[in-house]
Amino acid sequence: MIAKKGKLKCHLNLLQEQLKAAAELFHQLLEGKSKAFSGSTFAAFKGKVKSVHACGYFDNVPIPSESATQESQEKVSRLIYSFAPTVGPDI
Repeated sequence: MIAKKGKLKCHLNLLQEQLKAAAELFHQLLEGKSKAFSGSTFAAFKGKVKSVHACGYFDNVPIPSESATQESQEKVSRLIYSFAPTVGPDI
């Protein structure tokens, strides 16, 4: 049980580090810094995000049918349970 708790703590620490790094990148994007990012800059990327937002593509997203929603939920459940052996309920 101790090994599993240690493994869970390690995973949580890794997740926390990844979330912190993502938050820092997102913050730099929101500020539109001229710092280099993925072959461009945060300022240029922010401009692209604004143009996609302004185009209206996401303004009229269709509402999924009840059966499509149920099917999606089942796919997500299967995906989650496929990871169950590595992250068990007794951890």
